[in-house]
Order: sequence, then C-alpha cells, then structure tokens
Amino acid sequence: MKTTLGLLVIVIFFTIQGSTNTSINNTIIIAYGSSSFAYMAPKIAKELQSNKILYVSDAIGGQIIETISAHQGSNPIRISFKDTHIKGNGEPNTVVIEQKYSIGPLNAKGIFPVRLSNGISGVLDLDKKNFTITDPSKDIDISKKYLNVDFGFKKYRNSIHIFNIGKNNITLGNYTSGQVFNGIVRMIDYIENIGNYKYIVCGYYIDRGMPIEKKLTILEINRTLKNKYGKHYFDFQDYLMSPQVWKDINIKPTLVDIQYQNKHELAPSLSRDAKHLSPKVDAALAIILKEKLIKLNYLH
Repeated sequence: MKTTLGLLVIVIFFTIQGSTNTSINNTIIIAYGSSSFAYMAPKIAKELQSNKILYVSDAIGGQIIETISAHQGSNPIRISFKDTHIKGNGEPNTVVIEQKYSIGPLNAKGIFPVRLSNGISGVLDLDKKNFTITDPSKDIDISKKYLNVDFGFKKYRNSIHIFNIGKNNITLGNYTSGQVFNGIVRMIDYIENIGNYKYIVCGYYIDRGMPIEKKLTILEINRTLKNKYGKHYFDFQDYLMSPQVWKDINIKPTLVDIQYQNKHELAPSLSRDAKHLSPKVDAALAIILKEKLIKLNYLH
C-alpha cells in the first residue's frame, strides 16, 4: 500500500507540473504529509477545482518528517561522491548522504527524482545511498565534492501550505512529542521566515488499537500545536471523535463505533482499516479544509 500511495502522489505531482491549463490562477496550495493526505489528495484537488487553484501533494504513505522536510527545503540534504567522476550508462553511484538537522533515530527514505546544485539531474535512492544520472549516455566529471539536493518543492515556499506529517515518526520510530513538535516547527519557521503565514497545520488522530503511550504522545503534540498555532491549527482527532462526523458522512454509528470513540480511537465505520480514514471521511475533510482556507482568508 505504501508503494502504491507513493506512486499515486508522484503521478499526481508530475501531472500537475506538466499542466498547461490556462484557467488555473496564481494560487497554489501544497500539502506535506503521509498516507492520510495521500488518500485525501484527489478529494482535495476536486474541491479546489471550482476555485481554479493548483493543488500540489507531497504526501506519501509511510513517510516521515526527515524525508518530507528535505523535500520542502527546511531540512536540506547534501550528497558527496566517492570521487569526481560520476558514472553514466544507468549505473548507480555510491554517495554519502548528509542532512542538516537530526530530529531522531530515523533517516530520510525513499527514491526520488532530484536535481543537484551543479545542475545534474538524476534519481536519488535514500535507502541504498546511491545516485543514478537521468541521462545514461555519458559519464560526468564534477569539481565539487558536496552537492545540495533539490527535490523540486522549494519553489512552493511562498505558496499556501497544509502540514500533516510526523505521525509515522511516532509509530515507527518511537519519537517523543518534543522531537516531532520541533520537526514541525522547523518546517513552519521555514516559510514564516520569508513572511509566508498562509498555512494550516493539522494534528493527528489516534489509530484503532494504538498503545497508550503513543496515544498520549499524539494528544500532547496536538495540544502543543494548538497552543502555538491557534487559528492555523485543525484537529483531526477532535473532529473524528465528534457527533458531527457522522452527520457529515450520513452514517449512523454502530455500538462498536461509539465504544471506540469513547476510547478516543478511530471508529471502524470511519476507516478503511485501523489506521486509515474511509473515502467518505476523506471527502468530508476535504470540504472542511477548504472551508478553513476560506475562513483564514487564503481563498476567495
């Protein structure tokens, strides 16, 4: 499922990048997230169609703050090659990967098309730690040992942002609330530092069957995000535990659903599985997020 979601987002991204639709205005919204927003991407894009807004999704199933913040540019990655001669012919070149800030025990992961600071394009495999030149027909000599990596998203720094990344750091890496909170703050500081205050930061929801210590971590992060970002904050957890969600999706909750809500966990009728929201909830949240963007006066 993670691979499928990742491919879906890449397809959406490159389709948007190649669009020649002249009806789209200058407003761009970019979302940084993992599987929840990857599933939601088509619903949000559909909601924004009537406003002629370009929606760019960098939401990839299973992803973590380290990867997505590197994409954004707030926690950049640079690579170095073993020597100054880079092989072509589709051969991978071993690289050393360095990221500016260490958030916790996990490393940025995945395979992505990138452009290096010397103008070379290629594919960077963060897991296998290698770089393959896009043009396989020739070898290339380089003069600099260290090269900065551009994943293609820095150009959206002035755009409207939606953030919902970090939950996998908790579930996969046992990160503390402070580590995740600081990672998100750095991503938001990156756009605020150039005067961009147009963003929504979304809290996390609690999965069905999630251990108590992870539940408490999520609730603590949600609390600190709400306190810091105020009107910019949207609480998925509160919405999914409310009576309103059932009205919005036109479903009558079962006794089991109510029991899970009482435990502050994702109800079965609201989900694809224990960790992911149902298509109906995705659609409802897409509407709510659009309404919040309008309320914040980002859309007209």
